[in-house]
Amino acid sequence: MTQTKITRKNFLQALESTLSSCRSRLEEARAGSGTGALMHDLEMGIQALEGIRLEMRGTIPQRTRRSALFMRYVIDEEQHMAMEPALRDAIVEIESVYARM
Repeated sequence: MTQTKITRKNFLQALESTLSSCRSRLEEARAGSGTGALMHDLEMGIQALEGIRLEMRGTIPQRTRRSALFMRYVIDEEQHMAMEPALRDAIVEIESVYARM
């Protein structure tokens, strides 16, 4: 995964691209010999990105916003994470940009 600067202008594209990347890597991990830690990391990333997408559509009420879900996960689990660092950093950056929008 190539790391590009995520801004408000490319936010939706970055969100969709990163979500797609997480989903495809999760499928590969499930089909191959992916570890449980990797699959859990990817599932958490997907959950966080889908949550942001739902929030942007107005499906989730503002009082239940979960835009920092993955950041909190990384803080707790970083030493044990099996996810590719570039993908992890992209999800964290997406959450960070979204929090400032």
